[in-house]
Amino acid sequence: MSSSSSPIASSNYHSASAPADFSQSSISIMAYDSSNATNSSSHIQQYTTARIKFLLKQQPLTYTILKNEKTKSSICWEVFGFPAKKLENTKEYKKIDGFTSCEKCYETFSYTS
Repeated sequence: MSSSSSPIASSNYHSASAPADFSQSSISIMAYDSSNATNSSSHIQQYTTARIKFLLKQQPLTYTILKNEKTKSSICWEVFGFPAKKLENTKEYKKIDGFTSCEKCYETFSYTS
């Protein structure tokens, strides 16, 4: 395998702030949005790490990073939070499960719990 095809060789790889058990990937997570109960058709949003990073940068009124309120085991967790989408017609945000994002650069990683 050449170094150009390795995901580690990618210029988007952000190893300095990512814990070893987190990965930047093209994994897709389907999120069911039931916040709009009056809509008869269900809305399913597909997220990837790249898509969330893009949305955080381009749509800051709709997407944000929620603070991680849990006790952190490492100082690196101080800059990470959870990406979230604003609920329609409210000032509340709903966490996008399975992802964590850097509050400074919006780099996003997927995880399983």
